[in-house]
Amino acid sequence: MARIPYPPTSQFPTLSTSRPPVNTIKLLSHSPSTVAHWAAVGTAHYRDLQLPKRLRELTILYCAAKFQSAYEWTHHVIVSAQIVTNEERDVIKSAFEGVERSGVEVSRFFKQGGGQDVFDVRERVLFKFLEEITSEPKVTDTLWEEVRGHFSEREIVEILSLQVGGLVLLPLIRIKLSSREGYILS
Repeated sequence: MARIPYPPTSQFPTLSTSRPPVNTIKLLSHSPSTVAHWAAVGTAHYRDLQLPKRLRELTILYCAAKFQSAYEWTHHVIVSAQIVTNEERDVIKSAFEGVERSGVEVSRFFKQGGGQDVFDVRERVLFKFLEEITSEPKVTDTLWEEVRGHFSEREIVEILSLQVGGLVLLPLIRIKLSSREGYILS
């Protein structure tokens, strides 16, 4: 049984899209004063980012794997199918499943530049940045200079927005709001 079931469909927001709302927006419909704002941010993440779609999907897949969100991972495996290979998704996922790769401690795989055989330099900097902002209290000056060398200010803010959106929704996923869907990677 769901800990917090979806509200009645009459509570779902009217969105500027013909598609039905995704499950997280359905759940956020319990908060009518914020759901439209979250939906607008989600829409912007798909339509209005300067960050290339591939980097957007790598960011989302990274966060889904790191925070063990099977729901988000499964959804974005489908969304990213044309721009992220199975091998690339496997490297991201395995970095958080306790699989040792190249003798590098798993929790520091990307921070130490792992994935050189699969990802280009810009993508590896993205992963190092994501690891730092999701694990450390601050970004080191050295990493910040590296990030600034590969991403514009707008792209950096967009990466942060994608990552923050995931962190805000993570508690919804963690408490298994719906028993009908798998939310936690097993």
